[in-house]
Order: sequence, then C-alpha cells, then structure tokens
Amino acid sequence: MTAVAPAINFAQRWFLNMLSILYVRRICNSGAATPTLHLMPGARHQCMIHEGAPFQQFHRLSSVIAERLKSNYRCFYANHPEMVAGMRLYLDAHGLDVAGETERGALVLTSEQTHLIDGRFDANRILSMLEWVLDESARDGFAGVWGSGDVAWELGSDLDVDKLIAYERGAEEVSARRPELQCVCLYRVDALPRDFAHPAFSTHRSIYVDDATSLLNPYYDPQKTSRAHVEDMLSWRRLAAMED
Repeated sequence: MTAVAPAINFAQRWFLNMLSILYVRRICNSGAATPTLHLMPGARHQCMIHEGAPFQQFHRLSSVIAERLKSNYRCFYANHPEMVAGMRLYLDAHGLDVAGETERGALVLTSEQTHLIDGRFDANRILSMLEWVLDESARDGFAGVWGSGDVAWELGSDLDVDKLIAYERGAEEVSARRPELQCVCLYRVDALPRDFAHPAFSTHRSIYVDDATSLLNPYYDPQKTSRAHVEDMLSWRRLAAMED
C-alpha cells in the first residue's frame, strides 16, 4: 500500500495542473484578461500573497534566509511577535545558528515598530531608512540585504492604502537602482482590508513562491491603469497555487 500513495499524489497533481491549463486557455480564448501561468527566476522586489494559517510562510522563507546568509547577505525578518518567535524556532530547528548569526549582525528578527511615528506610517521616511540600511550593511562588509516584512505589521494601525502604494512604488524604484537589495513583502490578504490586495499585485513584478521560483505577475501595473477586480486577482493567485 505504501507504493500507491506517491502514484496517487502524482496523479492528483497532474490532474490539477491539467485543469489549471485548460481553465486558463478557456478564459484566454474568451478574450478575458486572466493570464497564463509562467514561472521565472526570483526577482528582487516581490510579494508573497497568502491566505489562511500564516505559519505556512516559514518553510518558504527559511530556506532563502539560510541561503542568503551563506552568500554574506544581511537578512531581516519583521513581523508580529508570535511570527518572529515562530521563525526563530523554525530556523533553529533546521540547523541554523540563530544566536551566532544574530550576534554577528547578519540576522535581524524583529517585531519592533520603531519605524512608525506616533503610530503613523511615513513612506518617505521608511524608504530613507531602507537606503541607510543598504549603505550601512555595505560598510559592515555584507554583499547585500535581504528582507521580508508583513504589511499589516509594517503599517501598524495606519491602514492607509495610498501610503502603502507610495511605499511599494518607492521600494520598486530602490530595488531597480540598488541590485544588492532583495525583498519579499508579505500580504496575508484575509487579514487585511480587501482593497489592500490591489497594491500587492500592481506594484510587484513577480509573486514569490520559493527561493528558486516566482510567478510572473500579469497584474503588475505601476501606473494604475488596470481595471482588474481584486477578486479576479485573488482567483488567479489561487489557481496559480496549484502549481506551487
């Protein structure tokens, strides 16, 4: 019986993949804007869009953290306290010397919100801080900076979608100008106002899957010309998740 399970798993995945392809072809042939699925190497400024248990991000992010540390990157992970504690335990359980990497300044796991001013999010200030971190990390001898932060945590109580869009556009510009920067913005869409999914899609060229793979984002629209509906975007991401 043990030899049957892998075959069933493979058959299920094949079936789901075929459904994905057929569905996408049907929509595309109808003239709708729903995209085909496309895999691409990881880009520098990406977002990870997920729903449900937030702890699912640990295994997808921990591998890239370990790899970037080996490549002499300074790595940041910013999130709610329970998520930071969970990531620390996950990294430690998978053999990373968390204490040692933290002590040498290579790994920063934080739930502090010192970037907020009286609880308010200032996009220009955060972008200036980002540039400073890049410069300081270079002076400290690091090859680059990799960072990942939860959007809800970054904004705090200041859930202003226009501020978020301004920040994401700025981060896109910084990543294009500073190749030593790599970042994954975390969007748990079922814990954010629904309209926050729009900047997630419109300001990132690719959707993070894992360290080796990203999904080319057909809804990338920095000029805000798209009329795509948020639910269409999320439906595309759920469909693409069959390929993850």
